[in-house]
Amino acid sequence: MAKNICKKRAPQEARFPLSSRKIKVHPPHPPEQQTCSTHTPPSILPKPNPKIPTAAVPNCRPNRHLHHQPPPPAPPIPNVAHRPHPLLFLTLTALILCQCEQIGTAILGKTITNDVIHAARESHNWYEYLPEKSPGFCLRTTRTLIWRDPLLRLGYWRGVDPDTPTRVYMEARGNVFIIYPGYTWDGMTIGTTTCADLTSTLLHDALYHALAAGAHFPRLQADRAFLRQRRQIGLPRTRFEYSAIRLFGWPSSRPHGTPTLRVIPSAPGDPTSYPLSSNPQPLRQ
Repeated sequence: MAKNICKKRAPQEARFPLSSRKIKVHPPHPPEQQTCSTHTPPSILPKPNPKIPTAAVPNCRPNRHLHHQPPPPAPPIPNVAHRPHPLLFLTLTALILCQCEQIGTAILGKTITNDVIHAARESHNWYEYLPEKSPGFCLRTTRTLIWRDPLLRLGYWRGVDPDTPTRVYMEARGNVFIIYPGYTWDGMTIGTTTCADLTSTLLHDALYHALAAGAHFPRLQADRAFLRQRRQIGLPRTRFEYSAIRLFGWPSSRPHGTPTLRVIPSAPGDPTSYPLSSNPQPLRQ
């Protein structure tokens, strides 16, 4: 009897094996909170700094179920009515004047000085005056004129009469430009034509005539050749005239009206259309 009384009881772990123990599991955090990899109490965790992104907080990562709100839309731009630029008005006016040359001539005038007319009557001169064609094409070449300019890049072509292909008016051979007798031009398009304006206007009008007929070279080549020619003669306001033709001269280089010239491509080895020994006129007048 005493033995039974003094017998020690088995410990609690022996009577209940480890497999049958109940382990208390804490419920997961709600999705609105952040989940941490450690079991540190919330009171000990560092408070998040609003200036530091969430990824920089140690041992913490943002919940993937959280959705960031998009930034607010930008305020609408007020609709302000813009006034038309004065340059637009000038451009439209220039286009009207270029398309209607007679209107521009009537407004701004187109004249030829008496010196040009008197010089045309001399037998040794290189042009003649045609009063019956005034105020249109009123001057015509009577000799061959040659321009040699190392800055010219015109290619190789010939400008002939559309009805008579054997009648050649002009010819380009790289940096050499030739105008043969019989080509007509009108001097200054708008304004007064003097003797000093004849060679530069002839060169520019012929190159623009070739561009309108289909010649393949930049319009800038014709405008810069016009500027260099007038500077060599020593005329004033060359920069203003160059800016004007660069801004308002492009309609004249486009095909317009009845074709009066036909451009035929040529090769560098082809001979010139006419012999150049018949008193050619040099670059300067």
